[in-house]
Amino acid sequence: MILSNNEEVFSRVSNSIHPGIVDNIHWNRVASLAITLIEMMEFGKSYAKAVVQNSQALGKSLDALGVKVRGAAQGYSKSHQVLLDYDAKRLQFFAERLEQANIIVDNGGRIGTNEITRLGFGVREIEEVAELVGMVVLGKKPTELVKKRVKTLIKDFREPKYVLKSVPKIVQ
Repeated sequence: MILSNNEEVFSRVSNSIHPGIVDNIHWNRVASLAITLIEMMEFGKSYAKAVVQNSQALGKSLDALGVKVRGAAQGYSKSHQVLLDYDAKRLQFFAERLEQANIIVDNGGRIGTNEITRLGFGVREIEEVAELVGMVVLGKKPTELVKKRVKTLIKDFREPKYVLKSVPKIVQ
């Protein structure tokens, strides 16, 4: 709570701290954070291992296709992402073209594997993802054709993995 008898001071303080510094509690965020933390206690190690494995497989597969990827000497990745190795202008172009094909990457050339891993993608599917990314980046296929293949690939991956199947008793 903020109390003041000076309207100018009150206005400046109020506008400066809300909502950036002071805000009301949002119980939906607290609940979702609690579930996420319980899931990570249960599945975190296996999920993290699968994410890194998928990132490494993606980097290796992209490199084998001729897509420039950073970090080959280090195994392509030790985290949730693979970095393309092109200048900023080309990376922006690739990001836009990949988005047209229903493949979302950022403008900095980072391709994350955490979401598709959570959907159940393994190394076999990651190799197909690399092929689709390569088609776009190397200009081998039109984005509309790649988009159709993306939709076909993901149709069987609708139920997330590494998630609780029921709410634990401690949360109920």
